[in-house]
Amino acid sequence: MPRVNSPVPVICPICSDTLLRSGNSFACQKRHNFDLSSEGYLSLLHGRGNYQQIGDDRLMVQARVRVHGLAPYLELAKAMAAMCPQAGPGQSILDIGCGDGFFLDQVACAANVPRPGVGIDVSKGALAKAARNFPDLFFIRADASHNRLPFLDSSFGLALSVFAPRPTDEVRRVLTADGCWLVVTANQDHLEEIRQFLPLAAIGTGKLDAPTSSSFSILSSGTSRCELQVRRSDLASIVEMSPSIHRLRRENGDKWNEQLPEELKVTFSFGLTLLGKTAR
Repeated sequence: MPRVNSPVPVICPICSDTLLRSGNSFACQKRHNFDLSSEGYLSLLHGRGNYQQIGDDRLMVQARVRVHGLAPYLELAKAMAAMCPQAGPGQSILDIGCGDGFFLDQVACAANVPRPGVGIDVSKGALAKAARNFPDLFFIRADASHNRLPFLDSSFGLALSVFAPRPTDEVRRVLTADGCWLVVTANQDHLEEIRQFLPLAAIGTGKLDAPTSSSFSILSSGTSRCELQVRRSDLASIVEMSPSIHRLRRENGDKWNEQLPEELKVTFSFGLTLLGKTAR
């Protein structure tokens, strides 16, 4: 079980009442009950739709953990932490699509004062890994792409979306008036060398969509970019953690990685944008 409770109130996804913890369960006054998993994350999805096959599977999570140990992702985490504004004690961080919790932990630990963190994801495998590896953070299984975020208004001083969903209206709602939102995307040249061997999913333009740009203003932006000589096993992990792996498995089975070279110099290129709430 997690050594920490949620640093902000969690609200019931059914009736929006506050959930209170009792042992290994969270329940509201209307007796809607949600359990902590054996790994320690709180699931708000059981019995509410078919989420069994959504999110990163076990192999994708394992690949993601391996890749986060590579220099480009460690440098990205440092760049993210450097871009985030310093905060007063107790100002919490929300990571939307937190995956294995790596970036949330890196940003929280780099703050000038301790910053409690909450991660949300739909993948059971990713959250299990996150809850085990980072017991001082709190993790929730919820669908941020389609449902209301399970928090009260103005709950967080900072939100993160790292290659993850960007529910603009909900992020604006749960951020404090002076809160910030750090969005990380892949640039057009990201992994361009691997794309010569495998048909990875297309990369977007990196531009903010209209709802985001109308609700938030850009406070700062930057790029984290480097080139790295990568061996075949790590090349396979980079591909396996991406959504493209589903198509590659369907079309090539277990032999999809045979198309990769033994070693390849790869470009890692990320865009970072720090947003502040625009007055309405």
